[in-house]
Amino acid sequence: MRYGLFITLFASLFTASSVAAELSFFYYREQGKQVFQTLLEQFSQETGHQVALHQVLSSDLQPALVKAAMSGQTVDVVFAPSDAISIANIIHLSAVPDALLSEHIPSEQLATAMSEGVVRGIPILQGNHLMLFYNKAQVSQPAQTWQALRAQQPALAKQGVRTIGWPYSDMYWFAGFVHGFGGRMTQGQSLTLDSPAMQQALRFYRDLSNSGLIDPSCDYACGLQALIDGEVAYAINGEWALAELQQQLGAQLGVTKIPAIGDQHFVPFSSSLVLMFPNDSLNGPNGEALAALSQFFQRYDTQLKIYQQTRFLPVHQQLFSELTKQEANNSVLQGSLLQLADAIPMSAESVQNSAWTGMRKGFELYIQGLVDEQQASQFMQQYAERDHRQQRENAP
Repeated sequence: MRYGLFITLFASLFTASSVAAELSFFYYREQGKQVFQTLLEQFSQETGHQVALHQVLSSDLQPALVKAAMSGQTVDVVFAPSDAISIANIIHLSAVPDALLSEHIPSEQLATAMSEGVVRGIPILQGNHLMLFYNKAQVSQPAQTWQALRAQQPALAKQGVRTIGWPYSDMYWFAGFVHGFGGRMTQGQSLTLDSPAMQQALRFYRDLSNSGLIDPSCDYACGLQALIDGEVAYAINGEWALAELQQQLGAQLGVTKIPAIGDQHFVPFSSSLVLMFPNDSLNGPNGEALAALSQFFQRYDTQLKIYQQTRFLPVHQQLFSELTKQEANNSVLQGSLLQLADAIPMSAESVQNSAWTGMRKGFELYIQGLVDEQQASQFMQQYAERDHRQQRENAP
């Protein structure tokens, strides 16, 4: 039924109005911009609608959207990770009607775009998860546990190579350690930061730094570029970096699961990458053009082009199934899918945004030695609860 509505709506787009629209498109990723620019030009040729792409760094995305909403600036559509839906009430996201959703979106991906039972985004890509990359020229057998990784550290140091890099202070990376100890940031509409798992994760994470395995000042480039340059043997990074690393390292690139903590798997977040519509733009003057754009990005051929040029994983169920079968011998893709199988979908509820804020504040206090792990987890919880309460009170 949903697919029938989808096709009917798409067909009507070209008969209901002949007026060409000019759309503003926020694109958040550092990778893949040129591919999306080319696709938007193709969309313009097919429909007559013009689209201006504006790239926003991932760290600046939510502040930029909030600022635009507060100042009354127009943003028609945003390509972003599904957890950005957590600020739906602040930026007035449109509810997405069933008629705009392709039947090829798996139910588990659609669930990542729901907040309080309402779909607020259209999933286009999936994954967005962390994994372990390594240089085969320096690593013959990738470590499966953190203990094994530490055991490799002296031999790598003798080669003048650091062991591993990732942006140590980024909470997206730290969250996987919390999950590995059985913790969760949220449960439904509730915050769950104050837990024994959080305290265990904080201790373990600090020990990784104290042991010299990871430099606490390590940033994004410290992991990604250092792996490319041969300065580190391993890096933890996301599926968004696959194409770049394959291009730079070629056959020397290895991909596998992030080391386990003893017998406990590392559990990264995953999310879908969605189109979302601030300022209720789906119901505004450009609604028909946005519906056409939504259909365009859900098409099999569009998502295939994205995968072929960026290695970003498509949501389209048929295409995803075909690709995984066709590339069964692709060790890089299979390593990514192996880690994805352990990932948990990130919440798009409003509490998730507050959870990030609270966790970051408590983590900073702990790493600076100002509180112990129990005090840090309590602070995270209290700060996040206060932040979420204020958001709800200030919501329109």
